[in-house]
Amino acid sequence: MLLYLVRHGQTEQNARGIVQGHLDTPLSPTGQEQAKKLSEWLKLVPFTEAWSSPLNRAENTARIICAGQPKAKLRIDERLVTQGAGRAEGQPWEEVKGKMDEMGGEPRAE
Repeated sequence: MLLYLVRHGQTEQNARGIVQGHLDTPLSPTGQEQAKKLSEWLKLVPFTEAWSSPLNRAENTARIICAGQPKAKLRIDERLVTQGAGRAEGQPWEEVKGKMDEMGGEPRAE
């Protein structure tokens, strides 16, 4: 079995640096284009199943990708929903990073 993991396309919140977590945000035009490009590339890799979170950004990315795969069945599964970001959801990432030390974490530790 060959498994490809794909992150959803860009959302407006991604572009603005907003933490999303469980926020159900749609793809931006750029994100839709990213999914279309991946769909074109994956036409060379036939597959029969795709799995997605029910969050709008993930499900729409998967639907765009599956449009190029006539035999692909899209399965939506709640267990694939991203981890929540708690109080950080909807906040600018730059502000959240500034609070990480006081919350006990290190953002993107090297």
